[in-house]
Amino acid sequence: MTDAVPKYLSDNVFVELGLANLSLDRKLVMLEQMNEVVHKRAMLRVLEQLPEEAKQDLDSFTDLSQADQADRLLAYVPNLAAILLEEVDQVKTQMKAIRVTTE
Repeated sequence: MTDAVPKYLSDNVFVELGLANLSLDRKLVMLEQMNEVVHKRAMLRVLEQLPEEAKQDLDSFTDLSQADQADRLLAYVPNLAAILLEEVDQVKTQMKAIRVTTE
């Protein structure tokens, strides 16, 4: 897979979903789409948890490096990794349910 796809998302996801026989191109497209969904959901949860002063501070994030952005975000949301993993699990569960209902 590509380096842009996080390992937590690509680990056996196609085996889990019963889609191991998909072409590599199709897998890459699906991984990109799943990654986008996971990150959007995670960001919504992060925004719900951020205190008001942190939300006002978000504009200054654009001037920081990605590493500094991550550090500052983790200061406000120390459970970010757990949020991401929960969202990955939810996406996988929902995709499995869709697959079962379409068979």
